[in-house]
Amino acid sequence: MMHTGNTGDVRDHLLGWLLPDGDPAGSFAQQDVERFCWYELPVKWAAEPAEYPHILAALAELLNDADRPRAAAVCTSAATLAILDAWQRTSEEGRAAFRQAVDASPVTPPDTALLAWGPVMGIDEAVARSNASRMLEQALDDSVLVPSARGYATARTLHLERWLTTPHPAHDGQAPLDAIHSERRCAWAEAPPAARRRLRSRLANLLATAPEVHDNAAEPLRWLLESAGDGVALTQAGYLPRALVVEAADRYDWYLPGMVPRTETVTILMEDTVFRVLDGDVELSTHARTSDKPIRQFKAVARTRE
Repeated sequence: MMHTGNTGDVRDHLLGWLLPDGDPAGSFAQQDVERFCWYELPVKWAAEPAEYPHILAALAELLNDADRPRAAAVCTSAATLAILDAWQRTSEEGRAAFRQAVDASPVTPPDTALLAWGPVMGIDEAVARSNASRMLEQALDDSVLVPSARGYATARTLHLERWLTTPHPAHDGQAPLDAIHSERRCAWAEAPPAARRRLRSRLANLLATAPEVHDNAAEPLRWLLESAGDGVALTQAGYLPRALVVEAADRYDWYLPGMVPRTETVTILMEDTVFRVLDGDVELSTHARTSDKPIRQFKAVARTRE
């Protein structure tokens, strides 16, 4: 149990806990203050609930003295009191309230179209997320981002995305986004079992470069949907009609060497010396006739033309 009668002792304990490397009080990050008030105080500190107000007041005083009023306000906020009450009821309620408050915090980096933060992070991603939180906090302090302003959520996301795609010294000059993606690829490639690890290691570098996608990549699909209109009659075997397949193959040069679109039935012409296998008017293959006897059944194997 921690005795909180001496405010000076409490402040020293707080500094040692929140700034173990001896950094000045002005280097407090709001994300660290939130984590302390909402999780570490009720879960990890040897203090009774009756002592919480004194501890939080000492921390708020420490932060105000360091000219950190935004972080100081967290200590005495209604949200903090509600979270501490939730922890006293059950750990499940406390944890849920803590997570909800973190998600709602203006210094928590949101997911964006460029990046969804992982539930389990590697070192690069954890460092990037911490630095992103500090960046958002600085933007709030400088009034670059104003939570009450119209379009705040969009501005916050754009501000974060610009930061994610700008080289940062914490990642050896890489953009944080690139460092995170590289770390995730390595973790994926190196995961067991060994057989898959060997296969994935060959693919990891290929994933580093996004494939080139042409602007009209979806045009064939649009054409097919427009050609189908309200529907087309499928063949007996359930395939697209041959005329539509031929048109698509001609339009987009989808033929493979020696191949043509086929139907489910073919015509076999029996001549004196050969059998000719036709798909409509197209000759698929020719086979030597080795017997003059009447033919009741013949299996024709297509030969690909060179």
